[in-house]
Amino acid sequence: MAAPSDRNYWNHNTAYHPWLVGIAAEHRGDVLDVGCGDGLLAQRLAPVSRSVTGIDPDPAAIGRAANRVAPHRHITVSRQDFQDYQPGAHRFDLITFVASLHHMDLRASLVKARDLLTPTGEIAVVGISAN
Repeated sequence: MAAPSDRNYWNHNTAYHPWLVGIAAEHRGDVLDVGCGDGLLAQRLAPVSRSVTGIDPDPAAIGRAANRVAPHRHITVSRQDFQDYQPGAHRFDLITFVASLHHMDLRASLVKARDLLTPTGEIAVVGISAN
């Protein structure tokens, strides 16, 4: 059986991609995708963003993401843990955490994310919680 196309691929996380792309489209700026996985969201954010930076601590996921986003010059992906991530003076208009924030220290991660935002930037979280 063939793998689903990127357009038709669906899971809990991808269900929120249109919402996130909509937020990015309002900013048309720089996006940080924390826990970017295989890069599908980064790829979907690219048409409405000035730049997309994806980080993920999993080397296999970053390998898949790098292959997926290779045609897009304004997308970069790197193997990084968010707590160690240092973008220098770069600030973001949108920071996304899609099923990744629960792997981190909540308070420290949100404080760090807030400090990485532009004055009008937003943090968007797709979380996982127990019923």
